[in-house]
Amino acid sequence: MRKRLLLLPITVCFVFAPIAASARQTPATVASPGTRQNARLLDPAAATQAWLATVPRDKREKSDAYFEGGYWLILLNFLLVAAISIFLLASRISARLRDFAERTCRRCRGSCRFLLQVILYAIPYFLLVATLSFPLIVYQHFFREHQYGFATQSFLSWFREQLIGLGITIIGGTILLLVLYAVFRRAPRTWWIWGTVVAVIFIFVVVFIAPVYIEPLFNTYKPLTKPEIRDPILAM
Repeated sequence: MRKRLLLLPITVCFVFAPIAASARQTPATVASPGTRQNARLLDPAAATQAWLATVPRDKREKSDAYFEGGYWLILLNFLLVAAISIFLLASRISARLRDFAERTCRRCRGSCRFLLQVILYAIPYFLLVATLSFPLIVYQHFFREHQYGFATQSFLSWFREQLIGLGITIIGGTILLLVLYAVFRRAPRTWWIWGTVVAVIFIFVVVFIAPVYIEPLFNTYKPLTKPEIRDPILAM
């Protein structure tokens, strides 16, 4: 053990000695006046401020209002979801959904009963949450986007996409709840650890498959054919 402790500093010296030697042997780079001038010309902060100076004041204020309002909407969405959850618990609507699922699946046995109970609870739960949060969703994703000129969809077209998103949420959320409740039953003492692991894996999978399987449901992707647009992007 002592030999290992003695060899450790020697090994560290052998590893870092060549690095220190090369650092000493490498002369310090002295920037020429032309290099310093180019660095000043290519200063990102100065270039950004110069570009912002060309933006009209009304458009800059409109952009600031949009993004600052978006920060408040993040907080408002969190508070709304928390309020909906508290309401469903305090009003015992969630308990009634649970009792309904248990009564409906009373004749089922084994894993079939567990699957049906979770499904019969999850579907009305997601529908209730979507209904209660719909006013804020309409304002945030339809009226507000049109107000700032970022959307041109009609309400029917927008509402159709919302229904598609709701269907994806119900399917994905139900699958997640099935896996989570299965984990909770298998690990009643460490459920919070394994539940976190499952949630992280689920988010990773969704982020991975979304560009290929989910985003095309809402957007039409086509290859760029105009060289004046495609070539500068590929050259970046």
